[in-house]
Amino acid sequence: MKNKLEIKIYDKIGRILNTRESALTLTDLITASSHKIIILDFSKVEFMSRSFADQFYTYIEERRQVQDDISIRILNAENDIIKLLNAVGRTQNKINREYVKLPIFHFTKSNLLSEYLNSI
Repeated sequence: MKNKLEIKIYDKIGRILNTRESALTLTDLITASSHKIIILDFSKVEFMSRSFADQFYTYIEERRQVQDDISIRILNAENDIIKLLNAVGRTQNKINREYVKLPIFHFTKSNLLSEYLNSI
């Protein structure tokens, strides 16, 4: 099928995806393509950092808003990579973001702080 592009991540970036710049290398390849279906083959990729995932996910979401007929498919990704992308997706979506209210403690004397820290 001519309207499909497969990118082997290992061949283009390597087995460790650990920088935003690496993510930009990948997104530049996608941007340069006129294909409607992009298949990203994560075979041999061992690690993806949070910064790479964040940069990549942000690009994908922005691209979908501009070109809603594009399909980006992930193939042969390790479970940890999928989990990381899902986690990044949850934090990117401000509507679904979970906030936890944490208590704030004020200590007027250092010994009170020490006592508190020793108690936990």
